Amino acid sequence: MITENFILKNASGLELEARIERDETRAKQPLVFIASNLSSEMDSSISQREFKSIFIKHGLAVMQMNFRGVGESDGDVRHTTTTAGLEDLRAATDYIKTLPWVEYVGLIGSLFGGDLVFHEVAERPALDYKFLILQSARIDTAARYERDNSIDFEAWKQNGYIVSVCNTHHYSMYTDALNYKPWKVARNIKIPTLIMYGEFDTICPREIAEKAHKSIPNSTLVMMSKLDHKYDVQVGEALDKWLGELK
Repeated sequence: MITENFILKNASGLELEARIERDETRAKQPLVFIASNLSSEMDSSISQREFKSIFIKHGLAVMQMNFRGVGESDGDVRHTTTTAGLEDLRAATDYIKTLPWVEYVGLIGSLFGGDLVFHEVAERPALDYKFLILQSARIDTAARYERDNSIDFEAWKQNGYIVSVCNTHHYSMYTDALNYKPWKVARNIKIPTLIMYGEFDTICPREIAEKAHKSIPNSTLVMMSKLDHKYDVQVGEALDKWLGELK
């Protein structure tokens, strides 16, 4: 395995840190892009590290990226929106299309990254992604804020920022999310999709997982027993099993 660290430039000219780990002895290799939460650096969480090892075990190359304002990537993470996140993500997916050794591409996303990969596949099905994995994905960002009774929307609008789930969010995060209608485009996702959620996850609740499962035709829902939002070995086991069956 070799590790390639490089810089991508998105459509706005921001430079973003990226990394690929692959088997350089293979002429062709499938690749999976791991989209983490908006404030998570590459390999900073247990789930990212465990997912990477499972994908490598199954013969996939792995690509990760620090979204704007994270690590040494340009920009301000506090001003991230769904539109901005998709601009960053598409800098990566457009780059992947230029790599001659990539056999096919899959996507996995957690939290905000899950919302991004969901919209990427739903809005650009012609790119022919081969699989999608949503792990505690925060699909329907606007509704997620509206469900949170602790948020004073008028105060948020006036002050500009709130702290939600340990991250600072600008009000534009909410207003931008109103432009996205995930449940209207979900049926555009035709590829095999694995949806993993914790039974007691309140950040990305059960009803979102079940709605995604009903809305995406070729999806598998795995609910983790007695698990909240944290990573657990049963998450890795579910991913490992599904990848094996996918082959």
